[in-house]
Amino acid sequence: MTIRERLAKRIHAQDIRDLATVLAHEQGHTLLEETCSLLTDADKRTADNAAWLLTHLDKESRQWLYGKQAELIRKAMHTGSITQRRLILTILERQPFTADNINTDFLDFCLEQLQRPDLPPGLRSVCAKLAWKQCRHYPELTQELQAVLSHLDREELTPAMLCVRRNIIRQLHPAR
Repeated sequence: MTIRERLAKRIHAQDIRDLATVLAHEQGHTLLEETCSLLTDADKRTADNAAWLLTHLDKESRQWLYGKQAELIRKAMHTGSITQRRLILTILERQPFTADNINTDFLDFCLEQLQRPDLPPGLRSVCAKLAWKQCRHYPELTQELQAVLSHLDREELTPAMLCVRRNIIRQLHPAR
């Protein structure tokens, strides 16, 4: 059975862990490349399951995904699936963002998503973390993030959002 056939079906967490183990022990990353290509599959279940699988990769396989960062960013910004967006953003949150690889469109996207109360808290939380990872390199961007986080005081936040907000503010002001 191909990786696409397996991901096209209803699968469970143990299936995902088993597939992640297969990908980790594969030589040449052919299945990993195929899994990445399935993120754009026309079948929503297949695409969402591919994203779910990619969130369960081991450290070495996740490092291989660093080379796919720009592609993952584009997919996260343009997918219509909230599930897939959250999963791809989770993959991206585990990647490094250095001062010289900041994508301003993606940063703006994360800041915009963070401020949308109609989105699920998990999606907003990962957007907050990604915004911090990108902003922390530049004082003017940290000020912008601080303003966005302050604006969130006006709404009733879920415990997840309160925790992420508190942790980012703590990192913005480490002496406090």
